[in-house]
Amino acid sequence: MLGALLKFKLIGFSDIFFKKPTGFFYLAQVNPESYTIDHQVVLTKDPAIGTPGDPPRVAYMRPRKLSFEVIFDATGALASPEGPSPKDLAGRTGVAAQLELFKRTVYTYVGDSHESPFVMIQWGSLVFQAKLETMSTSYKLFSPEGVPLRASVKVAFSEALSNTLLTRLANAMSADLTHVRTVRAGDTLPLLCHEIYGDPTLYVKVAQANSLSNFRSLRPGQELVFPPLVPAEV
Repeated sequence: MLGALLKFKLIGFSDIFFKKPTGFFYLAQVNPESYTIDHQVVLTKDPAIGTPGDPPRVAYMRPRKLSFEVIFDATGALASPEGPSPKDLAGRTGVAAQLELFKRTVYTYVGDSHESPFVMIQWGSLVFQAKLETMSTSYKLFSPEGVPLRASVKVAFSEALSNTLLTRLANAMSADLTHVRTVRAGDTLPLLCHEIYGDPTLYVKVAQANSLSNFRSLRPGQELVFPPLVPAEV
């Protein structure tokens, strides 16, 4: 028997450690058809003309980018997701209220900091902590009075990492891929090592890389760095 359909979820936070929710979240009416994660590696500059050249080397890696499209519909053709009613925000119904809830989650300034929210994006195995970079809204269907009844929003997010995590990444970075994983309920370090490296015995080295005194005490929401490792290193 198949389980309930898991909804694409965005949760707003006021801090880069993702400890303080803003109180706003959005559950998509329709899950995105796809999403794209972009990686960008910045290489060292080419040598001057006439000088011997070394092969390109990694200078640094830019934060990952996540982009997808969200559909909003007020025609009644789509069931409303579970969660707070958009009516509660501005006394309005329809696509305008849905968009308002979405913007409060990912775009609207938080408190006196004049800072847009940090956003945790969750769907299945995807857990992405980020800041909104761009948001483009297209209105596609209207009532006889010209009221928007359907809209699509294309968004792009840039990964948001704390200075502590960035420092750990810089120390662990090499030409091979370094993974950053957010711990979910039920995760264990050996299981995560099996998923990433195919070898659960590497948990000792991962625990050392993250300065973990007790690898059994993982907390949901905790960020872990998985540096380049191979089974032969153990």
